[in-house]
Amino acid sequence: MSPVAALCVLSGLPAAGKSRLARELRERAGERGWRTLLVTYDDLIPARDWRQSEWKQHRKTVLMCLERFLHQTLSDQTHTFYNQTQTLSDRTQTLSDRTQTLSDQTHTLSDQTHTLSDQTQTLSDQTHTLSDQTHTLSDQTQTLSDQTRTLSDRTQTLSDQTHTLSDQTHTLSDQTHTLSDQTQTLSDQTRTLSDQTQTLSDQTHTLSDQTQTLSDQTHTLSDQTHTLSDRTQTLSDQTHTLSEADGVWMRFEQMRQQQSVSHTHTHSQPLMVLLDDNFYYQSMRYQIQQLARKYGVGFCQVFLQCPLHVCLQRNRCRSQPVPDDVLLQMCERMEPPNEIRNPWEQQSLTLDSTDGIADGHLQKLMDLLASALENPLSPVQDASQEKEADRRICASSVLHQADQMCRRLVSQAVASAREGQASPGVQKALAKALIELKTAFLQELKKDVLHRVSVFPEEPVDMEKLLMAVSAAFQRRSHEIVCKRMTDG
Repeated sequence: MSPVAALCVLSGLPAAGKSRLARELRERAGERGWRTLLVTYDDLIPARDWRQSEWKQHRKTVLMCLERFLHQTLSDQTHTFYNQTQTLSDRTQTLSDRTQTLSDQTHTLSDQTHTLSDQTQTLSDQTHTLSDQTHTLSDQTQTLSDQTRTLSDRTQTLSDQTHTLSDQTHTLSDQTHTLSDQTQTLSDQTRTLSDQTQTLSDQTHTLSDQTQTLSDQTHTLSDQTHTLSDRTQTLSDQTHTLSEADGVWMRFEQMRQQQSVSHTHTHSQPLMVLLDDNFYYQSMRYQIQQLARKYGVGFCQVFLQCPLHVCLQRNRCRSQPVPDDVLLQMCERMEPPNEIRNPWEQQSLTLDSTDGIADGHLQKLMDLLASALENPLSPVQDASQEKEADRRICASSVLHQADQMCRRLVSQAVASAREGQASPGVQKALAKALIELKTAFLQELKKDVLHRVSVFPEEPVDMEKLLMAVSAAFQRRSHEIVCKRMTDG
């Protein structure tokens, strides 16, 4: 593929010689048949504001202009890449949907199997209970027969006592009627008092509801007022930002037109964009590198190394010098390219500009630019959907194994209770309580696992360690239930 475009960062202290070097590079690039666009930050932001907030906003606006220019210039290539990315995204989504469907079916089958197992266990417990009840009923029948004979003897004695008691009952009945009349009168009075109390309570609740409604309306009005104030401030900020961006973009367009650089892309004319600014933080240069990677163009950087006292002397001779304290701060904060710590800075060249740039160094620099054109960066592929599918599969595997483990622990606990001579009723209640615990425990575990793989997507899941922790937690909680049921039984 023929060279398309590249971004070259010219960094260093003010007055280190970047502008002079940029002009020389433009001339030599023209001799090679390259198109060049020199982006001078000082020309795009002539009224330089050294306040931190304003300075950051200006640089962000320039970066937006540069990206818009690249998008227009490389629209055909960007469109092709977008289609490829969209195709890959569609395939990834299809794979994710199929994986999710398979996972859902697996869970459904697992749930049905578990339900059948639970029903079988319940039926077995009911059979044991029925057998025990049958033996108990037989014993009770024999006891009842003996008690019946004894009861017959006592019945005759009670019959005689009943006649005597009947006479006493008639007397007590007359007294009861009198007391009933008095109780009815008291009941009517109590009901009247209750009705009055209920009426007063309803009025109190109505007043309370009205007060709460008024309070809610007051809060709502206050929230709406704050929201309106925030929107007004946001609109004001956006208007100011838009005005600044339009001004910078207008100067960017004027700069492009003055250098006769059109948006029309021809493969026979590669484009070299030279960015002239201090770029003293590596993060500033990294933004440009990421922009080059996003659009699949080349990237390189040149760092002009010049003593501070030389830069101060040259700066004072400028028509619009940078304040000395600002230049001193830049010198303290300067982060030269570091290929070892930052692999993305491998396409870098450091030149000593104390006495100017020698022709031999210029030749090395032109070779660096040619290498950047010949070796464009690879655009970043979005693998978020594949990662999301992998996280869900991992979570499903953890939950499935945890469910199997909990079922074994439940069965062991019920078997131990049976061996410990626990009554059928206790066994049944214990099995029910442990199954409810398992269901709630697995729901909590599902939320925890999904949260963990979402917050720490790059951190591998130690399955064995996680299952050991889950087993210990479930055993602790199930032991508490077993102790409580056995004690109550």
